[in-house]
Amino acid sequence: MHLLQPQTEVNVSSLVSTLSTLDSDSSLQQVQRLPWANVSSEAEQVDWLILHFNHWFSHLNVTLVRGDFEPEYFPATEDTPARIQFAHGFFNSALHEISHWTIAGDKRRLLPDLGYWYAPDGRTQEQQALFEQVEVKPQAIEWMFAKAFGRKF
Repeated sequence: MHLLQPQTEVNVSSLVSTLSTLDSDSSLQQVQRLPWANVSSEAEQVDWLILHFNHWFSHLNVTLVRGDFEPEYFPATEDTPARIQFAHGFFNSALHEISHWTIAGDKRRLLPDLGYWYAPDGRTQEQQALFEQVEVKPQAIEWMFAKAFGRKF
């Protein structure tokens, strides 16, 4: 089976839990039926992205989830798939975190936060230079994803 085909083991009912709306069943059906061009609000776009990412990449044992705080990657355990958690429900944050995941490779995907270090604001010049070095590739991929979705980078 080609890796970019929807996988038969996708359980649509498990995707419902990724939606934030109160009426998840009808919301799921609406999001599924809408082509990207007809999804207009940020919340709908985020729901659409989560639903489709989780559908297309379920065979890799990973889910995309909204986070309330900073983004973080949690490797899979025996009981749960890996989680790509993006910040504050922001669409572009999701694109950025997906970008990190796409280039991480199998070994890094076994590590918390894909093995990256994070220093909060107030970095030294040396820390900032290292941070920018690590961020160049994911930001380039995020830019391409944003362009593909017609979003501002």
